[in-house]
Amino acid sequence: MDHDNASEASGNISESHPSVSRECSKSHATVDSASTKAVAWYTDRRIRNLEMKSSQRRR
Repeated sequence: MDHDNASEASGNISESHPSVSRECSKSHATVDSASTKAVAWYTDRRIRNLEMKSSQRRR
């Protein structure tokens, strides 16, 4: 029952302020893509560093 009430309330809020929710999702989308790129780049670098270290150890 609580979940239904919560979804109804959030639906009413987004209906009464469609422009606000749209702006929020826009800004969040740009932030998400930027952070995702940064994380992907960082993990890629870490993996390369680990691979280099492991290959050096083998020699």
